[in-house]
Amino acid sequence: MAALARALQPGLPAELQIERAVAWLAGHDGWLLVLDNVEDPGHIRPLLDRLPGDRVLVTTRRATGLHDATAIRLDVFNPGEALDLCTRILTHHSPRTTDGADTVCAELGHLALAVKQAAAYCAETGTNPHDYLDMLTQWPATMFATSATSTDPKRTIARIWRLTLNHLTDTPLAGSLLRILAWYAPDNIPRDLLYTSPNHPSSPPRPADSPPTA
Repeated sequence: MAALARALQPGLPAELQIERAVAWLAGHDGWLLVLDNVEDPGHIRPLLDRLPGDRVLVTTRRATGLHDATAIRLDVFNPGEALDLCTRILTHHSPRTTDGADTVCAELGHLALAVKQAAAYCAETGTNPHDYLDMLTQWPATMFATSATSTDPKRTIARIWRLTLNHLTDTPLAGSLLRILAWYAPDNIPRDLLYTSPNHPSSPPRPADSPPTA
């Protein structure tokens, strides 16, 4: 927002920049404002209340909190989409082998960020997909934390997972459940796995009408 104000009015004092940007957006139409990776909807609510017109696109990992917005849930890529992204990044600057790229995508669960991270690393270092897969097998923590120098190191799979786990430090049971479920395939996990003895103090209450799988 401050950068927008500086483009509109160079030399504007820093303390006035955000207010100038908000005022400009409120008085014009035909714009799209992207608020990326919002951690708490409350952080952007004052801004949204002042911008009733045009379009605001919010990306977030939270499933709730923006009740007046149209939510579009994004799933992982299908195998073809993941392979297309990987191939485009690998061959962006020059032709190179893409043999094994589909296996890398599958190993990464077709997660867009993970595929982009792996493909960028391979393209920059000259690593072929088969060698990357070997390194991922031997040193998964290192490879999930490694990004190409041209990408934002804050946008690595390891960092995003770490942020998610850090948010669960105040609810240890949630963190424990997440780590247990990480060992399973993402679909059709029996809910009975989440419950121990009814008298166990750490057992979450079983909903009376809960479906059989998660």
